[in-house]
Amino acid sequence: MPLQVGTLVGQIAKLQGCRVVGIAGGEEKCEHLVKELGFDAAVDYKKKNILTAVRRAAPGGVDCYFDNVGGNISNGVMMNMNMYGRIAVCGAITGYNDTKPVLYPAIQPTMVAFQLKMEGFFV
Repeated sequence: MPLQVGTLVGQIAKLQGCRVVGIAGGEEKCEHLVKELGFDAAVDYKKKNILTAVRRAAPGGVDCYFDNVGGNISNGVMMNMNMYGRIAVCGAITGYNDTKPVLYPAIQPTMVAFQLKMEGFFV
């Protein structure tokens, strides 16, 4: 299975002692994250409500989120962020192929409520 940016980020986080929860599409990909790459848990966004699934996988909340997806998946993760959490935004693949604009929930109330820091960058 090819390594994507998020899988590398997760492995680096594990090396730094973090609890790592990956999000992937499909049971096989989720098993790969846990069994082969050593993630602590994985959420299948195709089968589960992201908000609830992340809450179960990270009951203590999320301190750091590497986001290269955007949309409803990112919104579900951000609703589970801890106060002063940090978000690294590397992409928003959810909308890359949209032919017309799609409205997603506003993130600003969550950003303010949890005093989050978000920063974008290119890889």
